[in-house]
Amino acid sequence: MDLGALVGPLSSVVAAPETQRAAERLLALSNPSAALTAAYGFLIQQRTLRQLLAHLEGAGGDLDAIEIPLDVFRTDSSPNRRGIWNVESEPPITARTLVDVAAHHRSLLAEPVRHLVAAGIECFCLVSGRAYEARYPDYRFRMEFDTDMIVPDFEAAASVTRTLVEAGYPLDTVRIDRIGVSADGNVEIRRRVDGHLVSIGVLVGGYHAHRGPIFERAGHVELGGTSVRAACPEDLLVMLAARAERKRGFALVSFNDAAVILGADGARMDWDVVCDAARNARLEAALVAVLDGAERVLGRPAVPVEARRSLERSAGQTGLGLARRVAADTTTFRTRRDAGADRITRRIWGGLVAARQQRRPERQSTSGRYLLAMQRRILAAQLTGSERSRRPPGLGDRVARLVRTRCGTLCELAPDAAPDTRCLGARAGWAGPPPATARLRRIAESFAPLQAEHDCRRLSFGLAASPRDVGRR
Repeated sequence: MDLGALVGPLSSVVAAPETQRAAERLLALSNPSAALTAAYGFLIQQRTLRQLLAHLEGAGGDLDAIEIPLDVFRTDSSPNRRGIWNVESEPPITARTLVDVAAHHRSLLAEPVRHLVAAGIECFCLVSGRAYEARYPDYRFRMEFDTDMIVPDFEAAASVTRTLVEAGYPLDTVRIDRIGVSADGNVEIRRRVDGHLVSIGVLVGGYHAHRGPIFERAGHVELGGTSVRAACPEDLLVMLAARAERKRGFALVSFNDAAVILGADGARMDWDVVCDAARNARLEAALVAVLDGAERVLGRPAVPVEARRSLERSAGQTGLGLARRVAADTTTFRTRRDAGADRITRRIWGGLVAARQQRRPERQSTSGRYLLAMQRRILAAQLTGSERSRRPPGLGDRVARLVRTRCGTLCELAPDAAPDTRCLGARAGWAGPPPATARLRRIAESFAPLQAEHDCRRLSFGLAASPRDVGRR
C-alpha cells in the first residue's frame, strides 16, 4: 500500500470522508506501528503528527496499541535534531505517549506568555503557535515547537527579555541586523523544563521577510483566561509565505493554518492588506502556493477571484510554477527520496527566492553586502583570537576595530559586561559613527547584563544598512 496516499489526508485539519477512509485503511494494515514508524520523521517535519493521531483515534484506533521504536523517537523528535523534547521515556513509545508529550510541550510554550501578562508587559504581539491557539481555540491538534512574538523595537525586546530572564528563562542569543526606523533582529530565549526545550523567539520589526505594521494591526484576544495581543489574520496568512521562503520549502501545517484562517476569517478579511504586504515582501508566489494548499484542505474555493489574480500577476508564471512544484514536492511523503528533477527544481526556486530577497526595500546594496561579509570574517578571527589569549589587546586588535564599521558584539559597547580579557569587549571596542554607537550602546546595556554565561558570539550585530543611517527612532 502507498503510505503517502494515507499520510496526506490524515495530515489535514478537516475531517473529510477521505480522511475517515484513510484512517480506517491505516488501522486495517497488518502492522500500523510499522506505518507510523516509517512516516514519523516526515510527520514531525510537517508538524502534523498530532493531527494524524487525532484522526486515528477518531476512527476507533487504540493509541496505546500503536508503537514506534525508542531510537526513532529520540532521533526524530524535532527538526534539525535540536532535541525539542529529550524526555526520559522507556519503551514502548506508544502513540498515546506521543500525544501526551506534544500536549505537555504545548502547555510549556504558553507559560512564558503568562509570565509576561502577569508582569504587565504589553509591548509584544503573538505570532505562529500562540497566535493560532488564541485566535482559533478549536484548532487543537496543531504541533508547535517554540513560541514566537513580534515587538516594535529593541527597547521592547529588552523589556520582554528582562521579564522572562527574571522568571527563569535564560537569554541565549541576541542578533541585530538593522537599527533605526526599520529595526530588524531577534532574541532567542531558551530553557529546559522536564526534558523539553522551551524556546521563545522575540522578533524585532517583523516576521522574517514580512515587515510592516504587524504590531500595530494586531488585536486583543483571549489566551488562557487573559487578554493578549495577537497578529491579525491578514498578517498570519502572509507569514506562512514568509516561513516557506525562509525554510526553502513548504509544510502541510502551513496549508492547515491557512485553511483555518480562511475558514474562520476569509469572508471578512481585508485582501488589499494581504496582497499589498505580499507584494512588498516579494512573497506572492509562495503565498499563492500556500493558498492552493489551503483550498485543497477545505475542499472549496476560499480566495476572492480578484485577489488571486492580483497575486498571480505579480508572481509571474515562472516563479509561480516553481513555487507550486516545490510545494508539491516538499509536502509529499515518499519512502525513498528522488535525487533528480525535484532537487533541481528546489535549487532553482531557492535561487529565485534569494534574488527576490535582495530586491526587498530594506536590503542593503551589493557593495554593502560584500563589505559586511568581509568585516564578519575579521570579527570571527578576532573572536577566535580573544578566546585563546589572555594577553592585553595589541596593534592587530586596534586595527581590526577601526576596520569593523558594520559589525561587532554588544559587549564591545557594554564593557562592564566583559568578564575578562578573553572577552572581545575587553580587547577591542566598536569604532562606528557616533549616532550608531550611541544607539547600539543603549541596546547593549539592556541586553549584555542579562546573559547568565557570557559568550561574545551570542551577542552580535551586523548592520545591513550603513551605520550612519540610524533614523530617529
